[in-house]
Amino acid sequence: MKSSLETLQWERACALLAAAAESPLGQRLLRGLVPFRSQEALAEAAEAVAEAGGMVQLQVAPSFTRIEEIAPLLEVARQRAAGLDGRELAHVLASVKAGEYVRQRLAGRAGAPRLTARAKAIPDLQRLVALLEQTVDAAGAVLDEAAPELAELRRELAPVERRVRELALDLAARPEWRTHLREGPPVLRDGRFMLAVRAEARGRIHGILHDRSTSGETVFIEPEELLEPQNRLAELRARERRWVDRILLERTRELLRHEAPLHEAQRQLASLDGLFARARFGRSLGARSVPVAADGVLVLRRAYHPLLLHAAGPAGRESIVPFDLELGREFDALVISGPNTGGKTATLKAVGMLVALALAAVPIPVDAGSAVPWFDEVHADIGDEQDLASNLSTFSGHLRRIADMLARVTPRGLVLLDELGTGTEPKEGEALGRALLLALQARGAKIVATTHLSGLKDLGFEVARIENASLEFDGDTLRPLYRLTLGLPGESNALKIARRHGIPAAIVEQADAWLHGGRGSEAARAREQAARARSAALHHLEQAEASRKDAEVEREKLRRADAALAERGVRLAAERDQEVASALSEARASGRTLLAALGSVPVALAARIEALREWVERLPERAPLSERRRAYLATLRKGDAVFLPRYREHCVIRKVDPARGLITVLYRSLPVEISSDEIQLPEPMPGG
Repeated sequence: MKSSLETLQWERACALLAAAAESPLGQRLLRGLVPFRSQEALAEAAEAVAEAGGMVQLQVAPSFTRIEEIAPLLEVARQRAAGLDGRELAHVLASVKAGEYVRQRLAGRAGAPRLTARAKAIPDLQRLVALLEQTVDAAGAVLDEAAPELAELRRELAPVERRVRELALDLAARPEWRTHLREGPPVLRDGRFMLAVRAEARGRIHGILHDRSTSGETVFIEPEELLEPQNRLAELRARERRWVDRILLERTRELLRHEAPLHEAQRQLASLDGLFARARFGRSLGARSVPVAADGVLVLRRAYHPLLLHAAGPAGRESIVPFDLELGREFDALVISGPNTGGKTATLKAVGMLVALALAAVPIPVDAGSAVPWFDEVHADIGDEQDLASNLSTFSGHLRRIADMLARVTPRGLVLLDELGTGTEPKEGEALGRALLLALQARGAKIVATTHLSGLKDLGFEVARIENASLEFDGDTLRPLYRLTLGLPGESNALKIARRHGIPAAIVEQADAWLHGGRGSEAARAREQAARARSAALHHLEQAEASRKDAEVEREKLRRADAALAERGVRLAAERDQEVASALSEARASGRTLLAALGSVPVALAARIEALREWVERLPERAPLSERRRAYLATLRKGDAVFLPRYREHCVIRKVDPARGLITVLYRSLPVEISSDEIQLPEPMPGG
């Protein structure tokens, strides 16, 4: 019997997640991913995925591509007496070094506390990396730096190798031997230089015959002159091999001494790669991490099935219709009905997949405002596969899975039931489906079920905390619209579909007469009337929403106009102050010119002329009009008299409101509220 996750095609989602991982470690982890069993662990992982998503978006995420599995090599190292060879050590080195890069990169990352904490949990293997880097190169060759004795031996070996090679070349170039050679240069066989000699001339070259060709036409002879030098070379090489084997064995033992931290490092790196893979997967779908709903309410806004979205790709996103669903606030059970091929099962699978992914800290393709509560398990009975292994019919298989749910479900369980009550006689199916749904509801579970049965559709009208929903269907084209609508059950449209597929009209009409003339016709008519009423309400709601949006647009236009007027007022005031300052400057210059032209004046006018001169000299020092107005208004108090050009009168102040820029005055014994801008500033005259 399939598990609920298998029913939801969980393995396909895990395969897509694994493809987003960069290392075999992360891929293996994600292929076996399951929802978290601890709410605290889920919350911590979800926050870490959000941090990883930020790094992915900024293109500063560390690379996990060179991190490989090393557990099999550690197992080999435990069992092999000679230790790992150079290439195997180089493989371990590359993986451990790549892990050290990730550890150091994330441990010092600011603004990502959860990733930093995980990176700091990776054991520090820098000393092991340094030791291995001193031992082998990337190809696995043991380096001179691995041991002083090896370096000294190789310094001794190098000139011997050079002398042997040069001697072999000289021997092959001897004129008296050249005509007897099958190949001109010496050949290297079993680590020793030899001459490829024609078989019929083997007696012309003295030395040891080591081998002959398959055809027998060529023999391989080591000349006498090469025997002693090559024996010496072979001895040095044997000593080198012993040192290399010794070094590799020592490094293998050192690896095994680090076995526990190596395994822990690999475990932590797999987890980190899994977090970044979740972030990359979510980014590819335009998904988001959703919060765990503390109030236990499941909210999915403009939700898509992740597998459908991935298959469609970015270009095909518009072809998929999202759905909205809320469960746990006003109702705990949702019964979805509608015709076959209408998308009921796909919606059910989408709900289950989205919840399971969210509970595994995977971003899901929903809009803001979505939330997934903590479910300890998702129970799903979807599809009509027979359980052949247990010799169960389709109906029996459904009942067995539902019985398992009833035994295990808790108030924190989510139950998904496809085609509840079908597979048997309709009346019995309705009765059994009704009893099962109410039993699951009594256990406190959240339930989403699909059905064709009218008796189960009526539960939404009869039982508290149970709601109906339908997937819309175009009755004219007989095509599903895939839009989930709450509040009303859906019709199967079987008769319309039968007519479209060629069933004779007389048969369809007779079926329609039996359907609407028999039992259940009143409920059907009630549902039809409710559907019409709901359609009208939706129409009015859409009109109201359109009017609201139009009002929002107009409000925004007015706000912008007010802002533009205020800005224009500030600009005009600045221009006015500038013009006033310019006029004052011109007036001062003119006044000076006029006073200079007056020359000497009678004593009687001298005092007035001097006062005029002082007034002219003060003109450039006058503050801009706006500043003088603010300064003047700050001095006003209740009881002061001010001149109002609008009324051409002086009025007494009753109240000053500087915050709003308003003043209340008595105008002919009546209180009048005016703007402070309407008050005329007093202008002192020269000479008094």
